Amino acid sequence: MPENQSNTPKRTIRPNKFEANNTTSPTQQHHPHKLSCRKLQHQPMPTPQNPRTAIGIRAHPQQIWYAILQQEGAHATTLNLSILRIPKALAVPAKLRFIRTTLLNVIGEYKVTRAGIRTTEPTAQSPDTFRLNIEGVAQEVLASGAVSTYFAGPIAKIAGCLNITPRTDVKEYINGDKSYPGENNWSELKKEEREAFLAALCALALPEQNSHLATEED
Repeated sequence: MPENQSNTPKRTIRPNKFEANNTTSPTQQHHPHKLSCRKLQHQPMPTPQNPRTAIGIRAHPQQIWYAILQQEGAHATTLNLSILRIPKALAVPAKLRFIRTTLLNVIGEYKVTRAGIRTTEPTAQSPDTFRLNIEGVAQEVLASGAVSTYFAGPIAKIAGCLNITPRTDVKEYINGDKSYPGENNWSELKKEEREAFLAALCALALPEQNSHLATEED
């Protein structure tokens, strides 16, 4: 474990909130992966006086992966790792409205105050237009005041936010070639779940004043 990544909260597991209440919608699939208890491997952050909850988002043209993490004192907890499936029968405007409404519902359900979006790589040769639309809608939701602090950026931004060195390690973590420090079950996650998880960690690591940490233009 790198020395500059050690003074951070520990994370434990709590029951999946939606599963416990049996309120999962038909378009949501929840995966209660048992990620191990460990210190979060990102830059040191101040211990908040009140619990704060973050969502990490990874968009795809057919579905959205999201991770919900909650930090309380010196510990953080994974509340949920889920898939939001986008109804195929809807027209594009209706799909985007569905995504906006559902994200707002999830943010409200978990009382999310921080968010991170793993965006399309700026160097992508053939970026998917609808994925870009989803990322735009998600950022609009966050910027409109749904959360107080948010992050949106590609892999390099996540690596910098989490103080991952060398930077090449972040791709190995995402691809599952290397286990994220302290995560015994990291290999059981899908690539997109890992990305959503790291985006949520990044959101927890942001200082309060970064209410708008922009994307590729930075």
